[in-house]
Amino acid sequence: MADETRHARDCFALAQRYLGYAVGPGALPMHQALQETTLEEIVRLTVREGCIGETCAALEAAEACEATVDPDVKTVLEKIRADELRHAELAWRFVSWALTEAASTGDAQARLRRMVRAEFASAAEEVAVASVIVEGSRAPADGGFDSLPHGVVPNALLPEIRRRAMLDIVLPCAEGLLSSLAGASDQETAPVARANA
Repeated sequence: MADETRHARDCFALAQRYLGYAVGPGALPMHQALQETTLEEIVRLTVREGCIGETCAALEAAEACEATVDPDVKTVLEKIRADELRHAELAWRFVSWALTEAASTGDAQARLRRMVRAEFASAAEEVAVASVIVEGSRAPADGGFDSLPHGVVPNALLPEIRRRAMLDIVLPCAEGLLSSLAGASDQETAPVARANA
């Protein structure tokens, strides 16, 4: 949480520098925060937001950092990339622990493993569908302004970054994690469905 607070503070400071006046966050709605309370709900959220989301965020920050021409923006993005990568690693460690040690019974453990496999398979399918859509149409430029040299990845590039993150990092890690589980049945160790390259 401290990392994310610092990311927001640093990004608002950059926005202020670009705009020439102070900007900051608005109210953050909390009425649906922390609804996930069961182990299965927490693991599902961790797969989606941590293993997948943070991995994609780290790759997006790396892409933006590589392209930016502003040294201050580069410094902020380097910190964000490193933090997002750490967050992703923590998510993977938590899911591994949950699948091997947290479940109270063998049946609960098997259910968790099936759910995690289904989450990764669903994400792989989404990437495959998105890849077909992106290849079949040209995404419009973001208002004609090239934001990448300023550290902002254009919306048109985000699906490709997510596709690369999924194919090159997330799905191989998911396959490695699920196939390494001791005592898993053949069905539980079957490879996660892969998105088309």
